Amino acid sequence: MPTAATQFAPPPPASSPTNDVAANDDLDLVTPAILRAESRLRDLERMRKIGMDISEALHERVVAEGVAPAVSTAINGVVDDSAKSPTAKSPRFDPAEAFAKISRTVRLTINLEVRADEALRALQSGQFLAREAARKGRKLREETARDERHAETRDTVEDRIQAVVDTEARSDKEYHGLMEAMFERLDDDDVYAELEDRPLRETVERLCHDLGMSPDWSRWSGDDWIAHDGPPKRLPWSVFKKPSRRCLLPDDEDE
Repeated sequence: MPTAATQFAPPPPASSPTNDVAANDDLDLVTPAILRAESRLRDLERMRKIGMDISEALHERVVAEGVAPAVSTAINGVVDDSAKSPTAKSPRFDPAEAFAKISRTVRLTINLEVRADEALRALQSGQFLAREAARKGRKLREETARDERHAETRDTVEDRIQAVVDTEARSDKEYHGLMEAMFERLDDDDVYAELEDRPLRETVERLCHDLGMSPDWSRWSGDDWIAHDGPPKRLPWSVFKKPSRRCLLPDDEDE
């Protein structure tokens, strides 16, 4: 049997990747290594089968020809050839010695085969971990992108609703009440859980209806309210609507 097989050393198990980039790199490295390990394992399996075939052939020859091990004794340093088996047909052929060599080779091949199989399983485990990490990385990116879209859409919805509240609220108390009711709907009402997947105007119309507001939809253009013309306007209840030469906010010292 070839002695090169004894030089086989299983490759180290692939390390678990910690991010998606590392997972892709590991996949590129692990896959060729798996193919090589599978090829080595097939070679060792073939070597083991050849060894078993030779062992079987030896057994068949011994049974068919009645070949017995060559035996010799030495008396006072002189070899007594009379001790050889009378059934031995070839004094140069010792089936026991031949079988010992073949069985040793088969045992070594089996040992290498076991190590190769363990190395292959380790590589396959590393490949699985790399693929699993890549899958989790893709899922995390999708979830992150969805969360970002949800947050961006919610900010836009809040801006549109606030524009309606600014127009319809008649007091500071009513303004804050409508805003709190809006936040409650967006936080806890299931129909707004996936508002990033719905048309913006549809969401704003529904939320305005839920809050009991009736905005002027003629001012809606595309996905936005038409910009106000002229300078910004104060809220209807703003204390600053009243002309005054004195401060209008309560003095902190009076509180």
